Amino acid sequence: MTIRAETPQIMGYVDALTARPGERVTVRVSVLDPSRRYRAGLVRLICGETGPKGPGLKEERVPSAIDGEHTGVEQYTDVGSYALVENLPPLGTLALEILAWPSLPGAGVQTIMALGPVRLALDASGAAALFVGDQILSTGRPLRRRCWHRLNAAYDPATGVAKVSSIPLPGLHADRAAEANGTLAPGMACDGTLLFAAERVAPGRTTRHFEGKLEAPSLVSGELSAHWDFSRGIGTRQIEDRSRHGLHGETVNAPKRAVTGSRWDGAIPPITRRSISIPMISTTPAGL
Repeated sequence: MTIRAETPQIMGYVDALTARPGERVTVRVSVLDPSRRYRAGLVRLICGETGPKGPGLKEERVPSAIDGEHTGVEQYTDVGSYALVENLPPLGTLALEILAWPSLPGAGVQTIMALGPVRLALDASGAAALFVGDQILSTGRPLRRRCWHRLNAAYDPATGVAKVSSIPLPGLHADRAAEANGTLAPGMACDGTLLFAAERVAPGRTTRHFEGKLEAPSLVSGELSAHWDFSRGIGTRQIEDRSRHGLHGETVNAPKRAVTGSRWDGAIPPITRRSISIPMISTTPAGL
């Protein structure tokens, strides 16, 4: 039997759990229902034990100024951790590279690097793929869970020629490298913002978050060659570009940093280069 959880149509909370007589308490409400209407009231809770052996919910209505119907709006909160670099210069032919350690490959599409309509990602099966607009070029070989892989992708917006590959780093797994070449939609202009571990669907809204670890990303386009080092600036929100271009970025929603990276040999403490670990938290419009 499949049980489907219903999306709540109204969500709310108060900004303080306790208050003294005369103090003001603010109620935050988000209304997802298309009518944008909700009903409010104040009650005194007598009993909240609703278990099988409990007496059930008992409450007493308390007249107040909030009684009745009100008009509300959807209060959206972008959830899920990622990093971004803004204000990139105009880009032409792209070459992307990054080390990825997926913890849940195959759990839907997970974006690793996104430049507007051009995204290096894991497809629904967990294979490295290049998305350009609505088209996809996939290696067809799912990445092994909790193992490091080097991902590469290239795209020429003038011709649409594209390539994507995944190479497992030496380790206990015996996966083979995989590569796909093809032609995708030409003329797709790369956005001026680069995202790691998510893709942007609107200002302040992201989706398809990656779960796992990312390390040592780079972007090459013409004379531009940027290389980000996540081990620098630990303790801050900044991610540092080690190239002469200084295309520094920042993290959003506090992804975990200073964790074991691709060069960790099991010793304590972890050696040399570190990675950025990003938990997968679904982005939904129901957040407050």
